[in-house]
Amino acid sequence: MTIRLMREIDLLVGGIFTRIFNFFLFLKSRQKLPIKEDSIKNILVVKFFGIGSIILSTPMARALKVKFPNAKITLVTFEQNREFVKRLDLYDQVLCFQNRNLFFFLCDFVRNLIWIWNLRVDIVVDVEFFSNFTYVLSLLSFAKYQVGFYQRQVPRGRKYTHPTHLNTHKHITWAFCLLAIRLGAKPEEINHSSLDLQLPSNEDLNSLNHKLGFDIRENFVVTVNPNASHLSYLRRWPPEHFASLLSKLNRKYPEWKLVLIGSPIERTYTQKIEDQAGVSGIINTTGNLFAGELCALIYQSQLIVTNDSLPLHISSAYGKNVAVFFGPESPRVYGPLNSNSIVFFEDIYCSPCLNSFDKSYPDCQNNICLKQIEVDSVIEKIENKLLDVNASSPP
Repeated sequence: MTIRLMREIDLLVGGIFTRIFNFFLFLKSRQKLPIKEDSIKNILVVKFFGIGSIILSTPMARALKVKFPNAKITLVTFEQNREFVKRLDLYDQVLCFQNRNLFFFLCDFVRNLIWIWNLRVDIVVDVEFFSNFTYVLSLLSFAKYQVGFYQRQVPRGRKYTHPTHLNTHKHITWAFCLLAIRLGAKPEEINHSSLDLQLPSNEDLNSLNHKLGFDIRENFVVTVNPNASHLSYLRRWPPEHFASLLSKLNRKYPEWKLVLIGSPIERTYTQKIEDQAGVSGIINTTGNLFAGELCALIYQSQLIVTNDSLPLHISSAYGKNVAVFFGPESPRVYGPLNSNSIVFFEDIYCSPCLNSFDKSYPDCQNNICLKQIEVDSVIEKIENKLLDVNASSPP
């Protein structure tokens, strides 16, 4: 199922069930009981959309572990997120839903709901912003405590035992951490800028080197991500800008290795950028890297140039030099967390136009907020702030 179809089903069918649950829970008053942290044995964290957001929610999961040291924490997510989730040390179990089609999704819903009932979950932490389905799933778990985001304008979230306001004025890691704080975690003990992601293994590195055809540790590598996930393609810096950037970097620093990345469905898009760049020093790995190999590539790179998407958050987790383009989304909410980073953001009259609550396409068909970011300015700022441009090999 596509993201758009899932959201339409969620709005229609999920919205109906949300209102039904709200009605019956309105008739039955719910007493908010004090949480006895020693009695909490099982916590369910629900986060389906966005691998980057799952990484950004790790400070929250870490805070839950500190607050409830006797509890096992299970993450509920989509099957395609499993490989990245395995690289997070914070979850004891992973429960996955397939979303290939509605039949498989419903089968997993029944199977996983029975598993959740048998687990006897004490706390459900719903990390989604707007999903009716995760709200219904949280209530159907019959957990004693449920915490999740609530907005006055929408029905979902109203009957959580711990409804939490979604603060869109802070970095999203703080919004996630607020869920743990509502359950009793101490904000002064939370390091929201420290993300948990395992370092790549030697096996990941060797596999990557085999695919690249050279030893990444012995070269100056720039990883370039011209893509943005299907949640919003408006976040893409124009492809002709990326092509010009690659061409100019190759001519100025021919000894550098320029590596393009992306998912399999983005291969055609990145291939057009490579062709337009018209230089021979580009390695296009789009659709050819597994999760561990992608992490190894970013970890060993001297620079990552990316749109607002997953590679940014992997770079933040590893503390890498990263240059990122923002426009439709706000860097204040989703920007890099490390100081060795550059954010390109024009902040024009209509920008940002997306927000955490709604990633759907606005009326904009011309993302001038990104088109106004000039290639020469990008190269100059990268050279001045992030790189020793006289170096031809890693420092």
